Amino acid sequence: MSTSFARRASSWSPASLAYLIAGIAAVLVLFWQFGFDELADALSRADGPRLLAAFAVGICIRLGYAWRWRLCARALGIEAPLSRIITARLAGDAVGTIIPGGKIGGDPLRIALLRSPEDKATSTAASVALDRVMEWIGNTCCAIAGVTIFALTRTGVLDRTTEWMMIVLLLLLAMLVTPLAMMRAGQRPLRLLHALQLRSARLRRWLELAHETETSLIEFFRSHPRTFTLGTSASLLIEALIVVEYNLLLGAFGVHLGWPTVMMAIITGGLARGVPVPAGLGVFEASQVGLLALTSGDAGLGFVVGIVFRFHEVCWATIGFAVLATRGGLGRLRFLTSTDKAAA
Repeated sequence: MSTSFARRASSWSPASLAYLIAGIAAVLVLFWQFGFDELADALSRADGPRLLAAFAVGICIRLGYAWRWRLCARALGIEAPLSRIITARLAGDAVGTIIPGGKIGGDPLRIALLRSPEDKATSTAASVALDRVMEWIGNTCCAIAGVTIFALTRTGVLDRTTEWMMIVLLLLLAMLVTPLAMMRAGQRPLRLLHALQLRSARLRRWLELAHETETSLIEFFRSHPRTFTLGTSASLLIEALIVVEYNLLLGAFGVHLGWPTVMMAIITGGLARGVPVPAGLGVFEASQVGLLALTSGDAGLGFVVGIVFRFHEVCWATIGFAVLATRGGLGRLRFLTSTDKAAA
């Protein structure tokens, strides 16, 4: 495996470039449509103390991320200082903002930055996978609660569209929980993949790593069920803090949507990031425009909300890239393609 993962991660396919260009075009169209007046008005009302409060809550959220990940890592036999876990999370999230696929795109970097020479790559990967699954469960539960609260506060009943959204979210939650239950019972969700006869040596190696990571996860679920429960509970608390953070952030610019609408804005933004556009550029902003146009009839306010959310993301991504620069940059990913015995 002579080609480094870093080189492949930094390469852009024609499709990715096309998505990026389309996203930039969408943002330019939104600026042309709504102009700068409302945005300039929001910026002129910027409240320093509220911004500092939002930043303080943001720090608590990132500490929560780090604590949950460290909980997973320790259960898998990985002892790492909290500082390393915090920096790895910040750097991974920053890279995830520029790679199509959302935050998960930065997870290989998290593995690279966490792993020390004495740690198995599979155990480190399993800790990241566990942390991500706990986060997804928290996201989904928060989305279910947010959609329900939003619908009940607006109409007092769950309409047909809301019911379908609830069904989709519940199915998503079931899809997340089912493989976890299988591993708790000692079964392998990826057993069909393991049966494949692959010609590519590289693919066979990655399949072996997936098998070993799955083994680590099975051992975790059978030996540390309380740790999983604690980590998932922490995810729900983190989701609540995220709503507080965004409410403070919007309030700092004189935008007051109410808690249910803020929750829906976060949910809508999360769904928009599923589109294969780097950082959801254009799609994210358009999703906020659509949400506010439907809920309040003020599409221009939705554009302001989208830009404020984007400002938040850029600030934390800048911190993450600064941290990454101090940790050796993307070159730290080369170990993932090595065949050293520590990964076995």
